[in-house]
Amino acid sequence: MIKKINLSTLIFSLTLCVFFSSTFAIIGSSKQSDFKIPIPVRTPKWKFKTGGAIHFSSPSIGKDGTIYVGSEDSYLYAINPDKTLKWKFKIPASDMGQNYIMSSPAIGKDGTIYIGRSPNASLCAINPDGTQKWVCNICKKDLSSIGSPAISNDGIIYVGGLLNKSGYLCAVDSKGNIKWQFEIDSTLQSSPSPTIGSDGTIYIGDNNGDIYAVNSHGTKKWKYTVPKVERVECKFTSSFAIAEDGTVYAICRDGNLYAINPKDGKLKWKFRIGEVSTSASPVIGTDDTIYVGGKTDGKACLYGIDPSGKEKTCFIIIDKENQSGVIDTAPIIGNDGTIYIGGAYGIKDGFSGYMQSYLYAINLDGSIKWKTMVDEKDEIFSSPVIGDDGTVYVGSEDSYLYAINCSATGLANSVWPKFRKNQSNTGSAE
Repeated sequence: MIKKINLSTLIFSLTLCVFFSSTFAIIGSSKQSDFKIPIPVRTPKWKFKTGGAIHFSSPSIGKDGTIYVGSEDSYLYAINPDKTLKWKFKIPASDMGQNYIMSSPAIGKDGTIYIGRSPNASLCAINPDGTQKWVCNICKKDLSSIGSPAISNDGIIYVGGLLNKSGYLCAVDSKGNIKWQFEIDSTLQSSPSPTIGSDGTIYIGDNNGDIYAVNSHGTKKWKYTVPKVERVECKFTSSFAIAEDGTVYAICRDGNLYAINPKDGKLKWKFRIGEVSTSASPVIGTDDTIYVGGKTDGKACLYGIDPSGKEKTCFIIIDKENQSGVIDTAPIIGNDGTIYIGGAYGIKDGFSGYMQSYLYAINLDGSIKWKTMVDEKDEIFSSPVIGDDGTVYVGSEDSYLYAINCSATGLANSVWPKFRKNQSNTGSAE
């Protein structure tokens, strides 16, 4: 017996199908299959407006929960977890005009905050109460830009700087005195930052496809160079990650993730991740999986790669079928297993001059828990940090620091769960 279907019911059902198929996003998919489910939208808990864009400066968190972030208005902001301003510190003016902050603040064991000033690069040390401790002019007076500092266990601060056609790696003691400087053959991008291995070796990349390993007393240990035949915009412009066995994971603008042996500087393997951002950096999960944002078939995706260099997962993140995206931030892994990462989207045909950015919370199976818009008109390059109170913080080009409730109450128990490793942004595996 054939059951009759009411015409109005049929029309209503078809309308729902059309609505949901056009409204739901293609997310959490592998390369092999796509499926459509809705992405829950989460409203920020609060947002704090600074006086300029928060570009490459990724926030750090002090022991008391204070959030520190730099802005292009040349201020370092200290913000309480309840959104109130604790203090703001204006980076001292240089003789090259207006200053700005492109580096991420790093916090020492005694609570001192270290951050770089550009141009006429200097390293600034600020006390926890917002007063100036000291300012060190890095290497040379006309050094134009500076990356994010790394802090060793013994309190030495390492920072990279750019000067015309060459770069420098500098070691500064806790009193603001330069211990040594190591000259690099090529220029450095303003965003790459030194990374410290468990044995005290300092690693940094340049704009010529080189990775340097430098001993703690300032001499070269080894240098790895990407073969010339493979060089297509071969620049190391972001921060590295260090595995438990010391392997150095580095993203190059040629679209590859490189795994380098820490003992001799030889290539262990490389993995193609496609188009990458200047600020994209790898992180490491509790099972030693390396997570990194990239592109596949023109679509933004989060890769999971095992320590042998083989692909484990590829989660495609697309908000609308007629748009393509890019991931500009490093992922961060919470102690609940959730991966948080920033992505930006625009119309494929030239992106129509705008991008919309979201922070995504992604389960380990690739499904997206929620998203929060953090910029309506531009990309975000600031990588997120998770507080112990269950809040994830991220800076944006729209000048706001966003605070969003999350299920994590800290970082995953892995060797390198976020950009610069920990809440303090020390960039050290020691």
